[in-house]
Amino acid sequence: LPCYVGGELYGHVDAAFNGEEPKYLNAPGAWAHSCFLFWDEALRLSKRWAKKNNTKKFVVVCEGPASALALLRWGIPAVACLGVKNWTEAKAVQLASSFDVVFACGDGDTPGYEFNDSVKNDLRGITKTKKLKLRKGLDPAMFGKKDKAWLLDVIEDFTAISEEDEHKAVKIVADAKTGACLVAVDPRYFRPTEVETLLGDPTKARERLGWVPKITLEEM
Repeated sequence: LPCYVGGELYGHVDAAFNGEEPKYLNAPGAWAHSCFLFWDEALRLSKRWAKKNNTKKFVVVCEGPASALALLRWGIPAVACLGVKNWTEAKAVQLASSFDVVFACGDGDTPGYEFNDSVKNDLRGITKTKKLKLRKGLDPAMFGKKDKAWLLDVIEDFTAISEEDEHKAVKIVADAKTGACLVAVDPRYFRPTEVETLLGDPTKARERLGWVPKITLEEM
């Protein structure tokens, strides 16, 4: 499977199995530790799914490319991590900043269950996470109609937006010392294309114009 970064071929990934030990060969080292396969496609599908079904944005995190591709073929947002050895805290942050719900879907074997545990543990307290424990010997690339129906039911249950979610204020600024909420926004007032982060630097205004703020953040 070719891996493209910025439109350029970066390397190839092949899956080889030795008993219950999946190994991803020729995976580009630093890239595999910091990136997911099919990330852009998963983002696009997740946004479309959430808009069409009025749900939270979600993604299914798989171990290998074949598993993620099988779900993508059904229109389910999915990415490939390239095995438990390539799961990192940086990837956890990447998921949490882009999706409301993360489903960990390792293969039905010991490494797969360890993968699910790693994803769940690193996302604990950061974003809603659900482990999908597959029966022994099963992986998403082998899903039949019953498996697909089961997965869709789980997704529906865990991504539904409750009335409480719709009206819950989102804390966007917190006190660095106490953690107390300083600024909160009702999600009903978010614009469809709202930017996630908008920062300004007043350094030039201070240095060149002598500007100084009259009101502190706490006073606001």
